[in-house]
Amino acid sequence: MICSVLLSQNKIIGFKYLLFSFVFFSFLYASHIAWADYQADYQKALDLHNRGKYTEAATLFAKSANAGNHHAQYSLGIMFRRGQGVEKDLAKSAYLLTESANKGLVGAIFEVALGKINGQNGFPKDRTEGIRLMRLAAEAKNISAMKAMWEIHSQNQFPEYDLLQAQKWLTLAAESDDIESMVLLADSLVKGKLGSIDNHNAAQWFLKAAKRGDTEAQYALGFLYNEGNFGKRYDINEGFVADHVSAFKWFKEAANRDHPKAQFMASLLAFEGLDGPKGRDQAVIWLMRGAPKFEKGSSVRLDMLKLLEELKTVFGDQKFRALQLASQRFKPIPEGTPVTD
Repeated sequence: MICSVLLSQNKIIGFKYLLFSFVFFSFLYASHIAWADYQADYQKALDLHNRGKYTEAATLFAKSANAGNHHAQYSLGIMFRRGQGVEKDLAKSAYLLTESANKGLVGAIFEVALGKINGQNGFPKDRTEGIRLMRLAAEAKNISAMKAMWEIHSQNQFPEYDLLQAQKWLTLAAESDDIESMVLLADSLVKGKLGSIDNHNAAQWFLKAAKRGDTEAQYALGFLYNEGNFGKRYDINEGFVADHVSAFKWFKEAANRDHPKAQFMASLLAFEGLDGPKGRDQAVIWLMRGAPKFEKGSSVRLDMLKLLEELKTVFGDQKFRALQLASQRFKPIPEGTPVTD
């Protein structure tokens, strides 16, 4: 009798267990299918957004965001801020970005931090909380957040002013292979914005960025070489001696990318014979392309135009017209093209 009761109870327990397992795993399976659908919606939304179909993208982002997809929440939050495919609504934007940030998306944490620091884009101003969040994003290797921390610690009107911290964050951003940060760090070191002038360290960062094709870094590096603030030639009494060969190399790189100041400097060095006889023809082309980029009446523009008038007499009308045509056909090297030694 007892055995019969126990057997019956075991059957009931076993049935309940099977029923629970069936319901539980059915729920998991359905959840997995639903999540896969929302992920598919998110990917479709990204594709539509990239093709400029913002209204359709917003609809799919909303579907995925409502299911808790933090990437979709971030994307939709940005669209509400910009009014892309939806009516601009900063309150909704701030809400969605906060939801995404609370789930740990670093890009969203940065946006919330920036909004709170400045009291903008639908966020109430809370500088203390904003800086805390910005630090979290920076520690998570977000380059924009690292640069923001540099700015926060560089502003002497705020209590967070700390040049050592400023240099730390900007150096970390530069070491993360961000070209803009390399140039910002180098420029800060040249101008003493981080406490003291350090031309040698600045030139190392300019060099990294210059090799990656940054035109401003190429011009700045040429300037440092030309002024004797950086170079291979070292004199125990004079320090670094002007290295015009290296200066011309980097001015030329920037000039061939249509940097007007570099075109002026490269042309002056070319006329000194640093690029051989043919370099003078190229120098004229640089002057022709560079002069119009300067403001009318500026001293550099006037100097370049005066030099061109003198060269017209030297070269003769026919050769000068040929160089004018060459300057019109000149195709600059695109910004960001790496330098090949």
